[in-house]
Amino acid sequence: MTTFDISFFPRKLSKIDELHLPDHHHLNSQDHCYYLGEYTARAGYSHSPTNNLIINFKKPMNRRGGRQWVYKLKAIRKAAEVMSFALKDTDFESVSFVPIPPSKRKTDPEYDDRVAQTLRLAFGTRSDIIDALTIAESREAYHNDTNRCPSALTDNLVVDLDELGKAKRTIVLFDDVITTGCHFRAMKDEILSIAPDKTIYGVFLARRVPNSADFSSFFE
Repeated sequence: MTTFDISFFPRKLSKIDELHLPDHHHLNSQDHCYYLGEYTARAGYSHSPTNNLIINFKKPMNRRGGRQWVYKLKAIRKAAEVMSFALKDTDFESVSFVPIPPSKRKTDPEYDDRVAQTLRLAFGTRSDIIDALTIAESREAYHNDTNRCPSALTDNLVVDLDELGKAKRTIVLFDDVITTGCHFRAMKDEILSIAPDKTIYGVFLARRVPNSADFSSFFE
């Protein structure tokens, strides 16, 4: 299934609270992270509207020009639509959005700026989009990378100090899916080490929830 009805996608942000923290173990109770839908890995398009949106959104760059590419472009537009609606009451004069960078450097043919595109479509005329974070070297896609600790990500992170200097006091780090919270933790900590006066939030299209198959071994 490669199409979805956006009317079934959540339009209101939910907060990752203490009940969710075991699913995102790099977060703590002092972090302020919000999401729209819940994404179940390996469950397929038809599992939920969120799965449908996210799987299309994440289609790799090697699909460009192929029959499936139109679904990625549609997903980016729809992601911008739902995020714009969810944050419609935001005080955009006091907020800067910073996209969490993908796993590939900008010169890599697999570099995918879908997250930045979504921000520009959703908020580009209303708020600052600060491209302050990039990575030094391409690495495995994050869901395939076993070295997922925040320090490894921080070591590969490049902060554009001029861009960060343009950011307002409140920064919203934005990404498509939050899994362990490793990326948010690394980016937040690095920004605060440079600009400790900033207040940082995380906003995500979805949070990853465990697949019931992940627990099957406990019942064998």
